[in-house]
Amino acid sequence: MERKGETFGYREPVEHTELFALELRLAAATRLIIAALGLALLVTGGLLRAPALALLLVYVVLGTMFSVLPAANWLIPQVGRALILAGTVLDTAYISWLVYQDGGATSRLFLLYLLPLWKGALLYPYMPQALMLAVLFAPLYVAAAFAAAGSFYFVRQADFLATYALLFAMAGLSAYAGHTFSVRQQRIRRLYHLLSTKNLDLERKTSVLQRTATELSNRVVELRSLQEGIKAISSALALEDVLRLIVENASQVLAGSPCYLAAVEQEGQKPALLTWTATSEEAPAPALLALLEQVAQSIVQAGQPVSHPHVVRDMQFGEQAGLADQALIGAPLMVEGRPLGALMALSPRPFTDEQLDLLAAFADQAAVALKNARLYRDLAQEKRRSEEKSSELEAIVRGIGDGVIVTDAQLRLVLINPSAMRIFGLTSPPIMGQPLRAYVRNEALLELLEETRKAPAQMAVREIPLPPTRDRQPVYQGLASVLRSADGDISGIVTVLRDITGQKELERMKSNFLSVISHELKTPLHSIKGFVDIILMGKTGPINEVQRDFLSTVKDQTAQLQRLINDLLEFSRLESGQIKLQPEMMAVSSLVDEVMEKLRPLAEQGGLTLVNELPADFPAIEADPVRMEQVFSNLIDNAIKFTPAGGTITVAGEVIADGVRLYFKDTGIGIPLEERERIFDRFYQIEGGPTRPYRGTGLGLTICKHIVERHHGRIWVEGEPGQGAIFVVELPLRLPREEELSLDFSALPSSSAPERRDDAGAGR
Repeated sequence: MERKGETFGYREPVEHTELFALELRLAAATRLIIAALGLALLVTGGLLRAPALALLLVYVVLGTMFSVLPAANWLIPQVGRALILAGTVLDTAYISWLVYQDGGATSRLFLLYLLPLWKGALLYPYMPQALMLAVLFAPLYVAAAFAAAGSFYFVRQADFLATYALLFAMAGLSAYAGHTFSVRQQRIRRLYHLLSTKNLDLERKTSVLQRTATELSNRVVELRSLQEGIKAISSALALEDVLRLIVENASQVLAGSPCYLAAVEQEGQKPALLTWTATSEEAPAPALLALLEQVAQSIVQAGQPVSHPHVVRDMQFGEQAGLADQALIGAPLMVEGRPLGALMALSPRPFTDEQLDLLAAFADQAAVALKNARLYRDLAQEKRRSEEKSSELEAIVRGIGDGVIVTDAQLRLVLINPSAMRIFGLTSPPIMGQPLRAYVRNEALLELLEETRKAPAQMAVREIPLPPTRDRQPVYQGLASVLRSADGDISGIVTVLRDITGQKELERMKSNFLSVISHELKTPLHSIKGFVDIILMGKTGPINEVQRDFLSTVKDQTAQLQRLINDLLEFSRLESGQIKLQPEMMAVSSLVDEVMEKLRPLAEQGGLTLVNELPADFPAIEADPVRMEQVFSNLIDNAIKFTPAGGTITVAGEVIADGVRLYFKDTGIGIPLEERERIFDRFYQIEGGPTRPYRGTGLGLTICKHIVERHHGRIWVEGEPGQGAIFVVELPLRLPREEELSLDFSALPSSSAPERRDDAGAGR
């Protein structure tokens, strides 16, 4: 233990003691120098006479007294301070006498005035008056110079003024140095005081740390036991093992006290006692079981550790239960704010706060292990269910007649059912995880998968032709869609293959039948039409009005039948893919004028007006003029059929990005909203209602749609029912060159809804 007033080897300064000791050292040196110089002056100047020696002796004696007496222990501090001030006056006066003896203003002994100035600067932190008295040199120096000169003529001399200014500068410097020393000394005193305070505080903390170290050593032993228990619990995965290890290790941590664990299976349920440690394998008595579950419920609700020195009394359980009163501590098993249960311990002796904290810490770690064990149990159950469902799904997939192929996102094989193996001639099951291309080299199928992977938002459909056999050409319809993981990423592609060979054969037979029938009907129709024209011309003899009316009806119906046959022949050629587009730059407005001129007699016969609002400078497009004329004719002819007398049929247009948009408007009966989905399908006609008299083959709009789409355009219908229809046709300004432009109906289903945009309706 260090002495009071000392800290880490430093001694706390005491103001008077420091002052007097410093005065003793400084005064002795200063007065020794002054006395020595005074003696030298007396010897060299021939002034060694009795009065001068007596004055020197008085100075030495008084100076010694003023230096030694302040440091005496028996002298009160105020007297010591007065002696220091008297010594300063003595020094300044004797120096002034020496200056007088040495010639006054011309003496170089004025430098001795610096000694009391610097001594006053060093004493300034303790006694500022010493420096103030040292400044007495100013009047004393002038008095000594006057005494030596007998007048004040010297005050006009530059040397004296320079000397005087130098002394005043040194006085100012001394004052500044004294102030600096004073500030530094005050800082040092504060630091000494702070060090002393810190030293005492450190001594107290050292004592506390020694006690804490002892407690920590005991705590380390407990925590090591706790760590070993948590390690054992964390290594277990089965829920039953985790529960058993929790109570066993909790009992070890609490020096063998029996422990109990009550768990909450689902949030909101009451905790139920699941496991315990005891001297036997028997379950706790029913009364104890009820008490523990009651305590566990309160712990779960409170969500914090509890301590009951007398649990039976504290829980108001009643003496009729026959339970001996014991101490109980418990802690909740909480994970992310969700209660999983409570861990409790019983003892005939009260538990300490440290034991409660230890149980709470153990419960925090045990809760994580319990949560993981439950997750492991749930995952195991989910895995079993998934495996069962997977087995059922695999059995279903293997049993269906359609081929099924599942790949991952990199087109590696995941599943292939026996039907798909039979389709592609695989005699042995392929190795899963290998690229599909290694087993299936059908380019159409592989392109379908690549297309699906590049455009996962849409379901891709494509015909998959197989190598022809001796008597048939197998064709399958492939339907591919992506599988997505829980985070939305593409995890695979599933493809279903359906045999449409029979359907394709039926379509081919139907097309052949239509072609043959159309050709066979066309020849007799020409004959009928020719003979009717001859009779109407009167070349077979005169006919009356009734006969002419009947023959005109025959002629009109023959022309209608001829148009129907032409549609069937056109459709047959389109469906067989025999017609190729011959694109060239064409003027849209001029083509519309030509079509209207051809159909104007028919329109005037029905009392209709045809209007072309397209300007002459409307942009030209690259298209097949013959096929575009066919589209425009069909749309305007349809409008004529479905518009009552007095109506107007208008063609307008506008320029859009990279293309044009044409509007074919009429003021007819319009198209019901529910029919717009199907009017572009093959052979489809609106049943019943006012459209019944206008029946045809149902192929006109189908042909229009296919021609427009082969030009990389779109067609749809707008307008309100009963207020006319607006057929909208979008066409690009230039056609792409990546493929041969042909009209092929064989790829279209017999009844399918057309592609639509949000702003487009279906067709008529």
